[in-house]
Amino acid sequence: MERSRNTGLNEELQAIAEIFVEGVTPREALEILDTGPHELGRNCFQWAWSAEHLLPDRVPYEVLSAAGLRSTAAFVSALSEKAFQAFVARYGLPQAPALPTRPDDWCPWVVTELRESASCRISRSAREVCSTLVHGMCTSFPQQFFLTGTRKRDEWNLWLRWQDHESSRRYTTFAASVEARPSLSERDTALLLLEAYWGTMQGEWKYDRPNEINAEGPLVTLDEVLAVADRVWPSRA
Repeated sequence: MERSRNTGLNEELQAIAEIFVEGVTPREALEILDTGPHELGRNCFQWAWSAEHLLPDRVPYEVLSAAGLRSTAAFVSALSEKAFQAFVARYGLPQAPALPTRPDDWCPWVVTELRESASCRISRSAREVCSTLVHGMCTSFPQQFFLTGTRKRDEWNLWLRWQDHESSRRYTTFAASVEARPSLSERDTALLLLEAYWGTMQGEWKYDRPNEINAEGPLVTLDEVLAVADRVWPSRA
């Protein structure tokens, strides 16, 4: 009986997941395929949260319970997975994005010491690159990276906003800088500067890959930042 209930629930989940795929236009599908698998997963999860009201009204709670979906979060997770599978079945699996190539004369200046005395304010026009979370033994260390350019756009700077775990105060310090290259876009420069900072930290301080990485765009995507992390820490790729 329980198996038949699970089968029925899977069919319901699959049917609702098809609604998501049917609503994706070919142009949107191409854009999703360009962003990468992690962005697709996040899109499916966000859609599942907005669609979670579709199933409980149609399937008795005991059926959900029999399938192990005892909470809204569990249902959303299951629906998100079905939507991901339905998209991949129709359009294929998004590939990891290609990262920019470092110019031959690429030589950014990187600062690896976090000093409270060096904290400063950055321009309001700064664009967030990504945020990370590193888990320590007793606490977590949140960090945010921002990109700014000079008025003439002849230099790009990467900034790091971090929080002291003892005082809980937040500081913004300089992380990396490089002269602008005509061949590199703002997006390319942000990714290469992030790679330069992470790579230097890993080489000099044996810096571990962040436990959590997030990027909201529109400057870079989550998949692009994860690809940078994979290039710095290939053993974790």
